[in-house]
Amino acid sequence: NRSSDLRAVGDVRSNSTTVTIRVLDVNDNEPLFSPTFYHAIASESSAIGTTVVVVTASDVDSGDFGAVTYSLEKRGNENSSFYIDSQSGSIVTQKSLDCETAGQYLLTAVAFDGGKPSFSSTTQVSVDVSCQNEHAPDFQQSSYSLFVSENSTTGSSLISLSASDADFGLQGQILYSITTGNAENVLLVREIANAELRV
Repeated sequence: NRSSDLRAVGDVRSNSTTVTIRVLDVNDNEPLFSPTFYHAIASESSAIGTTVVVVTASDVDSGDFGAVTYSLEKRGNENSSFYIDSQSGSIVTQKSLDCETAGQYLLTAVAFDGGKPSFSSTTQVSVDVSCQNEHAPDFQQSSYSLFVSENSTTGSSLISLSASDADFGLQGQILYSITTGNAENVLLVREIANAELRV
């Protein structure tokens, strides 16, 4: 606010009044995110309602023009797996996560100010879904049978075995070993893409 004094002067008498000038803010700034990119990791075992990350934007305008609310774009938010609290900017799980079907989400968060019309800005939020070890490896067959000649040379390949695991990443990698029936260590396992049993 600014005040100025005005005075009217006549031949003999004078008077004065005060004029107050109020400068009104206009909505001339958009909300800005800080940081400009977010990365988070969410476990696929996270309960529904778990906060994954909180995004923050600010607007230098005053009053309602500087009040910021948030939303998530549908693009990248497959199955509506996440929602955002419009006031706090907290991004929260609203569906169960499964890294085998969706190992990563690239969300777009939007910040709006309170102007009419409002200004807005966006930021990218990358969410990696970490896997839990949920599955045991499965062999293609439950049992195998073979005959071996007693004069088989050392290093001869006897059979190739293969197993698969429905888990993703490190939890889906398979290591092979002989646990019983090889008391004299006659047999060994050579690990390649599958398990090769050798003499």
